Amino acid sequence: DLIRPSPYQPRLYFELEELKGSLEKDSMLVSILVREKPDGATIYEMIDGERRWRGAHELGWEKVPVEIRNVDDQTARRMVYTLNEERQPYGLEENTKFFRRMYEQMGTVLAVSQGFNRPNSTIWNYINVSILPEHFQKAVWAGKIKMGEISELEPLFTEARDEIGDISNVENYEKSPTYQRIIAGCEAIYKEEIKGREEVRKYISDPYLESL
Repeated sequence: DLIRPSPYQPRLYFELEELKGSLEKDSMLVSILVREKPDGATIYEMIDGERRWRGAHELGWEKVPVEIRNVDDQTARRMVYTLNEERQPYGLEENTKFFRRMYEQMGTVLAVSQGFNRPNSTIWNYINVSILPEHFQKAVWAGKIKMGEISELEPLFTEARDEIGDISNVENYEKSPTYQRIIAGCEAIYKEEIKGREEVRKYISDPYLESL
């Protein structure tokens, strides 16, 4: 197989059954968009069409139509994200894990923000979710904790980042007293002891509530 999935693919879940039926009926009407690997290897990396490629692979197809583009890594990252999003918006889990990965690869929130034309605050929200314990992350995916509420906790996340200095390792956050206040706040939101953005703001500003 000369085609490989993109390392920049944000999509975590691919629904293939309906697509496979369409492929069997109509064949593949839109070519898969690929690029040549920059290292000169005889392997092509997908930019757009991974779902179609997976469906064709499951059907046992040995060949698929492709269109080759000559693009660098930065352009490929942006194209993979944008083209897939145009077909179906990403879920919170997909965006969180993707932008966390991009932050680790690109080094700064500003670079990610500029690379994907997203506000800094949006990128920070996803990164903030990514450093929460897994059960709180799942609560965000399920809508038990709203992204707006996470956004209101940003002053505490900023304070926690200042306390630990290095945010590359999630485990570092456990050393931050402010991070423990974030966890307590998320627990209160999850239990519906705090409801909505206004009450989150009160939680941050009220010393008594912070001690709960």
